[in-house]
Amino acid sequence: MVTDNRGEDWGSGYGTLEELLEVITYAQLAIHDKAVGMLNVDWYYNSLLSARHIILSVPTAHELLSKLEEYVPKHHGHA
Repeated sequence: MVTDNRGEDWGSGYGTLEELLEVITYAQLAIHDKAVGMLNVDWYYNSLLSARHIILSVPTAHELLSKLEEYVPKHHGHA
């Protein structure tokens, strides 16, 4: 279970990824100066961390356009 500094559970879906990125952004903007971590007990967050099949990351714009054109969804219906 991931919690914020108030002890609130973030869950384990893509909303959790959004929240994690928000906290990272706050650190980048110097809104806070704390480390950001995710404890993955018993691999609970593996499905969240496996978003790599949805999030494409490549070093050049040309490669990104190619990957986007080749993209085939790996899930059916809701994730």
